[in-house]
Amino acid sequence: MSKQGGFFGGLLKCDKRRGDATGEIAVMGREGDTKFYWNAENWDEVRLAKEVFDKYIEARFKAYQMSENGSQGESMKEFNPKCGSILFVPAMQGG
Repeated sequence: MSKQGGFFGGLLKCDKRRGDATGEIAVMGREGDTKFYWNAENWDEVRLAKEVFDKYIEARFKAYQMSENGSQGESMKEFNPKCGSILFVPAMQGG
């Protein structure tokens, strides 16, 4: 994962996409979007990206694999480092 940006819960948070990044996690949150990038050929980055994915799943966010044209795709429950782009949205609160 890129060394740009700061740390989020001990995991690397990136502000800009690196030229060699092959995957992206975008998280919609109260502070705006947070993005994480990784290169699927770099196992350290894949491990960190999976940790980010698992933390948001544990926090009850919903994950979606984004399609090539940027529209929301399939729901995800497990991390796939080759999927390209993942969008996390907070779970809806029932009343």
